[in-house]
Amino acid sequence: MTVTRLQIFGLLTDNPFMNTKSLPAHLQQVLEQHVAQSQLTHDDELREIIAKLNSLNSKVELLKHKILENRQNKQ
Repeated sequence: MTVTRLQIFGLLTDNPFMNTKSLPAHLQQVLEQHVAQSQLTHDDELREIIAKLNSLNSKVELLKHKILENRQNKQ
C-alpha cells in the first residue's frame, strides 16, 4: 500500500468539519477516495483492511447505541 498511517491521520486531523461518523467508517471512506483517485489499488490487502474496518465500525456503532440507551435510562 502506498498510503502511510500518518498520511491517513493527517487527512483526518486536517478536516475541521469531521462529522459524526466513527473513525473506522471515516478511514474506510478515505481509503475509498484514494482508490477512486488511483492512489491505491483495490487489491487483497485493501479488501482485508476494509472488511476489518467494517467489522470494527459495526462494533463501534453497537457500543454507541448502548451508551445512548444507558444515558436515556439514567434520565
